[in-house]
Amino acid sequence: IPKAYIVTPNVPEAEEISSIKIETVEDMKKAGNIILNMGPKYVLMKGGHLEGDCVDVLIGKDMFEVFKGERINRKNTHGTGCTISSAITSHLALGYDIKESIRLSKEYITEAIKYSFDIGHGVGPVHHFYKEDK
Repeated sequence: IPKAYIVTPNVPEAEEISSIKIETVEDMKKAGNIILNMGPKYVLMKGGHLEGDCVDVLIGKDMFEVFKGERINRKNTHGTGCTISSAITSHLALGYDIKESIRLSKEYITEAIKYSFDIGHGVGPVHHFYKEDK
């Protein structure tokens, strides 16, 4: 964590790291600041495990940004955390700043969930190549 540019914990992961219960955006901010004090430049607290719309928060030194998104009710959400962190990294490599990288990546993962499809039984993966299928 101290060497990371950005860490992207979901609520259960952030609860484990910060040792606090997270139920609100304010709780996300508190946990995010605890994690930020461990050394990364940014923390993106992913709120997909909370009720209501999907609200993620970006925390950095002197920075607090809320990213709201539509909740897509699909069972195929396997890999969402890995996918959004990879998308953020890709957007950063393309030269986007941190906020734009997260905004674009959040749009991407929302669509990948929206266009997911069933494979086998249980929770399946998101559809990473949905744009090619449109």
